[in-house]
Amino acid sequence: MLNNNQYSYILVYKPKNFISTTKQLPLNKSLFNILQIKDNTLTTVGRLDYDTEGALLVTNDKLLAGKLTDPSSFIPKIYEIKIKNIPSRSNLLKIHKGIYLEEGCSRSCYIEPISTTSSNTWIRIILTQGKNRQIKRIFWKINHPTLRIIRTHFGNLSIAGLKPGEYKTLSLNEIKDLYSITPH
Repeated sequence: MLNNNQYSYILVYKPKNFISTTKQLPLNKSLFNILQIKDNTLTTVGRLDYDTEGALLVTNDKLLAGKLTDPSSFIPKIYEIKIKNIPSRSNLLKIHKGIYLEEGCSRSCYIEPISTTSSNTWIRIILTQGKNRQIKRIFWKINHPTLRIIRTHFGNLSIAGLKPGEYKTLSLNEIKDLYSITPH
């Protein structure tokens, strides 16, 4: 798991109903249990809600973790979200422009419908900020509760090829790419 014998960089596909922590918890519901790690210096870069799944970076590189989570970094995170019913074009435009939340307006973002049925819609959204439960609150504001949330990308990292609960050690190029998208 170690790269350059100093730091670990691991991309985890966090399953739904797991906690974004590297601490061991009962009932095997933390990333610690998935990774079976013994290194207590590892930390998650950001977090995902208990019922959200997808890309989560785990590292002991505190400098990189700090840069990636700094609010001024604008690191893109791509989500695929299943919502109840079919949103109007005007509601999608509201989200694109930024929706007012309790702590202020969310940043403008890219948003597109992926597929629709008579009862729900899959949406792709790219966010560059990470407010607490932001996606759920945004869609709640337009009366379309979220049914499933998957973070497919964190910066340049993708969970393509990984199943829930699987992980991979980052390549040297992936680590360099992460550093290249952070503020210096």
